[in-house]
Amino acid sequence: MPEHLAYAEKAANARTPRVGSQVRRVSGAARPGTLAPMPDVMVADNPSRLRYEVHVGGELAGFAAYSRHADIITILHTEIEPKFEHHGLAGRLAHYALDDIRRRGLKVIPTCPFFAQFIREHDEYADLVIGTAP
Repeated sequence: MPEHLAYAEKAANARTPRVGSQVRRVSGAARPGTLAPMPDVMVADNPSRLRYEVHVGGELAGFAAYSRHADIITILHTEIEPKFEHHGLAGRLAHYALDDIRRRGLKVIPTCPFFAQFIREHDEYADLVIGTAP
């Protein structure tokens, strides 16, 4: 599936500011194992709200909340709105967040059970982990 990276300018929607944030847009068919294709999907860091967000057709579909201390990001909680569940959006969100953390030279503590499991299943991200949930 083709994926394109773009840099967003200030969003028109004040709820989701994206000044200078890197944004991944994915159009077309859903990834294997999902129920149905999703329309335009956009994933971005929203640092003013301390979370990574996934939007579908301009609507907030989910987020991964985090805290940041120096060069460490702790992923606290991931949530996908019920009407967007079972379309692989949490996985897209996790891939984007972890790729962004790597790009920025940061490390991660995955206290969120979903992110912890995702990293266990995708060992290409294991080198980012410096701690685990208690």
